[in-house]
Amino acid sequence: MSLDKLYYSIGEAARLSGVPETTLRYWDARGVLSPSRRDGKRRYYTARDIDRAKRIKELTDSGLTLEGAVAKLTGRSKIPPDVTQEIREIIALIGKIRGHKESGGLPD
Repeated sequence: MSLDKLYYSIGEAARLSGVPETTLRYWDARGVLSPSRRDGKRRYYTARDIDRAKRIKELTDSGLTLEGAVAKLTGRSKIPPDVTQEIREIIALIGKIRGHKESGGLPD
């Protein structure tokens, strides 16, 4: 997907990043993203902002908290990469177990 515009509205940024508008606003309020503002109100996102939102979403979807995702992106993560991978694998395994349990494949 090519981002060829200089600025994108919050709706466009949400569509391109896969992050809901409400979440983008929340991340802005928390200082995780810093979109430009015009007239003091409207948020305008750059391709860089959209890329950062995608990366944060990927990390939070993999099980990291928002703070953990930001720390990882800024290089302040204290969790070694191999441990992070093990955590992802454990989370995936828990999901599979829950799926089997809900389908009646495992006893309570």
